Amino acid sequence: MLDLAKKLALASLGTAVVSTFKVQESMQSLVRQGKLTAEEAERFIQEICKTGEHEMQDIKQHMNEGLERLTKGMHLAQAEEVEQLRHRVDNLEKRLSILEDQLTPTPASTQPPFPVQDTSESEGE
Repeated sequence: MLDLAKKLALASLGTAVVSTFKVQESMQSLVRQGKLTAEEAERFIQEICKTGEHEMQDIKQHMNEGLERLTKGMHLAQAEEVEQLRHRVDNLEKRLSILEDQLTPTPASTQPPFPVQDTSESEGE
């Protein structure tokens, strides 16, 4: 889905570049024909480019908003949420490791803390 959005954005940018080129060609033609002065053509080109930049920013904003709505509708985790979950998992793994270490008997703790008397000899007496 994001790949499609990138392709659309690049296509829009390509269209804008081609359009700017075509506008410049047209203005140069009008200057050669004497219908516009070079200064008028330059101002017109700058105005068109500025308008195109604003429109591109609006398109990008609308695309970002649309993608954001789409991803929220798909219930996809945002990068910040994933990072928070990673942090929580790391903390839980550390706590679990500590608990496992406390429950794992060490070789010294496998022997009873006091001597055990052998009751097999005293039973026969």
